Amino acid sequence: MVEADAARSVLLKASLAVTGLLVAVLAGGIAHALGVGAAGSLAIALGAIVGLQILVAAGSFVAKAALGDWPAMRRGPLRRWWPALVVEVTWMSRLYLWDQPLRRPRWHIEREGGTPLVLVHGFCCNGAVWAPLLDAFDPGRRSVVALSLEPFYLDIEAQLARLDQAVRAVCVESGQDGVVLAGHSMGGLLSRIYAARHPGRVRGCLMVAAPHRGTLLAGWIFGAERGPPTPQARWLGVFHASTPVPAMPALNLWTPDDNIVVPADSSAEVPGVPSRALPGLGHMAIIAAAGGREACSTALVELLAAADGRAGRE
Repeated sequence: MVEADAARSVLLKASLAVTGLLVAVLAGGIAHALGVGAAGSLAIALGAIVGLQILVAAGSFVAKAALGDWPAMRRGPLRRWWPALVVEVTWMSRLYLWDQPLRRPRWHIEREGGTPLVLVHGFCCNGAVWAPLLDAFDPGRRSVVALSLEPFYLDIEAQLARLDQAVRAVCVESGQDGVVLAGHSMGGLLSRIYAARHPGRVRGCLMVAAPHRGTLLAGWIFGAERGPPTPQARWLGVFHASTPVPAMPALNLWTPDDNIVVPADSSAEVPGVPSRALPGLGHMAIIAAAGGREACSTALVELLAAADGRAGRE
């Protein structure tokens, strides 16, 4: 399992790097053909890569506003919602241009430690998306594994099977019989479904910006039934109709300024689970910006302490 995940992660990173290189070469080549000097062509090439990230981030906020779901617009003038866009663009650029293509996802096993922490990424991401949070968060003496579950949640049952393999592998390698799951975006929904199906292997669950009720933007990518769910996805409806209240400590973090989960309140509520709103943060900033990292770290400390205490009583 570890070797397979590593191979898939390397393949995705290579694909991201090649795509970025092609964008840079194309932009730099056009600039050079137009008579721009070498230094200017290089600057344009680098700017094109960053510009692509800005375009994607800004485009998602425009789509959110067009669909009538931008709480910041209702809070006042430009100066009140502009920071959310700037912070999201900044962190999306870093996560997609640096952390995910160039950093190795965490896979640390501690044989005699506390409850393992397993981090589950979202759509179009890999395990290195958690790098900024793990740089700032001290998990104590325990196993910490940031999974890479490419390719991208096209089939929810296939992803649940792969998550199950990973959880079992972490339990065997660490000598523990359960883990705390933390999932971002589609990884949060995946973690919630897995915890509902396998409460004996999950001691705690953190869901961050998860599309619990789907997202309207998903229909523009894969349609209703594949990839991230739309609100009309049949499998999501079946899950909600049959899912019990979580049998373990759990927390749900969400942001009303989410630019990917639209409407944002689709991620706001999980029956039987406390929810905490983090306004002013976009979809990626909620796990990477300072305020998001602090909230995630606080939630993880609570869940890990509860999980360790529960394991000690068993």
